[in-house]
Amino acid sequence: MMAFDKCPGIKQITVSASVVEVGNYAFRDNAELETVTFEGLEIEMDKEGWVFAGCPSLKTINVPVKKLAYYKKHVDKELHGLLAESKQVKKG
Repeated sequence: MMAFDKCPGIKQITVSASVVEVGNYAFRDNAELETVTFEGLEIEMDKEGWVFAGCPSLKTINVPVKKLAYYKKHVDKELHGLLAESKQVKKG
């Protein structure tokens, strides 16, 4: 919860496959954040949409190949257009 809340200057973040849950406001109020990459196949996250609140520059949320549908269920509907399958994402 609030792991990267209000961390100025961050443009990209990779969430390791060892992370199994992303709490409320994890990336909130990061105006420069553009890219988030999730390496884990299935990560639980706040379904209320607060994980990326206040991230106006967010352009891409990379997820593992064949896991797009799973992540669509776990991020706010307004962010579905930012989801992209990434072949560079580890399968672990």
